[in-house]
Amino acid sequence: MNSQKSTLTFRDYPYFNWVTGLFLLILGLSYWPFMVRGTNFVNSIFSIIEIIGGFFLLIVGSVMTVVADKNNQKLIVSNRSVIKSARQEVAFSEIDAIQFETNSIRQSSGRNHGPTYRIVVICKDGKTVPFHSYYSSGTESKMKQVEKLRAFIGVGNALPT
Repeated sequence: MNSQKSTLTFRDYPYFNWVTGLFLLILGLSYWPFMVRGTNFVNSIFSIIEIIGGFFLLIVGSVMTVVADKNNQKLIVSNRSVIKSARQEVAFSEIDAIQFETNSIRQSSGRNHGPTYRIVVICKDGKTVPFHSYYSSGTESKMKQVEKLRAFIGVGNALPT
C-alpha cells in the first residue's frame, strides 16, 4: 500500500450564489399567481427583476477545482459554470511560489471593509495564475489550502503582496 497520495484536490463551490439565486427565483416566482390576476405594474417589475437576478446568480456561479498531480507533475486550476469553462495548467517545474495574496482595505460610503484574499501561483517567468479572478473574505480555509499545496508540490512562498 502506497502511503503517499499522487493527487491533491480542492473544490470551491459558489454556495452564496446558489442560495441567493434560488431564494430570488422562488421569491420572484411566488408573485407569479398575483401577476396573472393583474396586480399593479410595480410588483410585476420587481418580480421579473427577482426572477432574472436569481437565474443570473445560478448561471454565473462557477465551481473551482484545483488538482495537483504528482504523476503528471502539473497543477490544474479549472473553473466551470453553466455558461463558461476555463482551465489553466502549470507544470510543477514552472512554479516558483504559491502566495496568499491580500487586497488592500477599501472604503465605500464611509464604511471600512476588511481586507480580502485570494490564492495565486507565481511562476518562475513572472506570470501569475490566480485561482479566482476576484478577492474574497475568509483566510483560514485559503491558508490551509496554500500550506497543503506548498507541502505537496514542494515550493515555498515569495515575498507577500
